[in-house]
Amino acid sequence: MNQEDIKVGDTTTLKSVKVVEGMTLSLTVSDGSSFVVDLRNFINARPVLHALLDEEEFARVTLIEHGIGLEWPCGVGLSLDTLRRIHGAQQDMNASDLRSLRSRLDLNVAEMAQAFGIGKRTVERYLSSEDTLPTWLMLASQALERDPILRQERLARTANKK
Repeated sequence: MNQEDIKVGDTTTLKSVKVVEGMTLSLTVSDGSSFVVDLRNFINARPVLHALLDEEEFARVTLIEHGIGLEWPCGVGLSLDTLRRIHGAQQDMNASDLRSLRSRLDLNVAEMAQAFGIGKRTVERYLSSEDTLPTWLMLASQALERDPILRQERLARTANKK
């Protein structure tokens, strides 16, 4: 199969990448959105990526053909999906975000408590909080939203314990 046979279809792709400073990238996406992602912790946590700790190497980032991700001359590559997940994990979660998640997943307070393995009062407190919510809750929320099977299994498992 040659490159002309590969069709990207209607998928969202990267349109541009710019090193902002250090190991932070500014990315523009074909759907018109853009985001900034700091890769320092991601790179530091993975020895296979340590070649990117060299600032000159990191600065040589380019788009993979068709914009499906990024690559560096040292052979490291990251997909748009991976970059979005890293970016998402760097964002704070607040009560409004949790209420939106509850609405999108069509969960009541009891079901949300079951899904997270916490009490209903804790969920109610988080839903009305003025503060930034715990990082674990943001990560668990992302997992539940991405994976409907995980969500169903989690709800079923906690319901069976009662």
